[in-house]
Amino acid sequence: MTDSGNILRLGIVGCGAITREGHLPELLQFPNIDVRFLCDTTYEYAELAQLEFGLDAEITNDISDFSNLVDCALVAVPPRLHAPISMRLMQMGIDVMCEKPTADEADQAQRMVDEAAKLERILSVGLTTRFHRNNRILKALVSGGELGDIVEVVGEMGAPLDWTMTTDAYYNRNTTAGGVFYDVGVHMLDRIIWLLGDLDNLNYEDDSYGGVESNGILTADLTLHKGTVPFRGCFSWTHMLDNCVRIVGTEAIAEARLDDPDHVYLQRRVGDSSFEMVVSPATAEADELTPLAEQWQDFLESVVNRTPSRAAADTTIRALQVIEEAYRIRTHMAQPWVETGRSAI
Repeated sequence: MTDSGNILRLGIVGCGAITREGHLPELLQFPNIDVRFLCDTTYEYAELAQLEFGLDAEITNDISDFSNLVDCALVAVPPRLHAPISMRLMQMGIDVMCEKPTADEADQAQRMVDEAAKLERILSVGLTTRFHRNNRILKALVSGGELGDIVEVVGEMGAPLDWTMTTDAYYNRNTTAGGVFYDVGVHMLDRIIWLLGDLDNLNYEDDSYGGVESNGILTADLTLHKGTVPFRGCFSWTHMLDNCVRIVGTEAIAEARLDDPDHVYLQRRVGDSSFEMVVSPATAEADELTPLAEQWQDFLESVVNRTPSRAAADTTIRALQVIEEAYRIRTHMAQPWVETGRSAI
């Protein structure tokens, strides 16, 4: 684990479930982090974080208190607040780790990126699947031709939504721009675009009737280094899906599963038999971190060394553009069980 020797004063904005159950257990592994402030408009959330982790941090509801006392900040608030809070922090000279999605809209994300460049601030986004170690394996299998010609790429993310919630932010249009496609779809789309290539010629359907969607399906053309192949993305808050990136080739199928960030599962046919092999790096790292901890390490190194992070905000905008375009062309998913005009049974 990297210890730069530089103590970094951290302010946390938003002390809800993602901060307490996700970020704090990971970032507190780093000896050079000193949590100075816990900021939340609901005092009880900040107090709970303070007590749960035994933090000697000041509780506040105003990020102005961070001025000259904080080097970097975590922004873990509802998505519609990402841009204004992140930009205000950067204007105060503070580097920012912002939860995903970067912003409500791609144009807003671009303004954040422009502000970071103007102020020479680090702006990183919490897209943790970029830090799955099987990304390198997956890319090598594709570029090395081990799968043969690529026929199709599939991405699935879905399970009944049982995440601990402290507010209605997931479902409230005042706090978020969308549902499952915006919330978890951004992880998958970012990973596909960052790892493999751009998406075009979109078709998208979901089950929204004015509120946020719980299920969505995106089909598109994915541009790889050797041409264009079909992409299909499925996202759900109601059903358990395969939760993987699946690349189908003429010689083999490769799966990078979300619950195993270290390996790729390679399926091949030999004669009349099918085999599955688990592909891993030849040498494992001595001090392997979880993907979220690795993202924190990457961010902290960027802050200390003034170098771009692997999840720099300027590289996250295309996924938001795809989501915006998909929402614009949205069609209704067939739901025969809620159709009107049917005879009563």
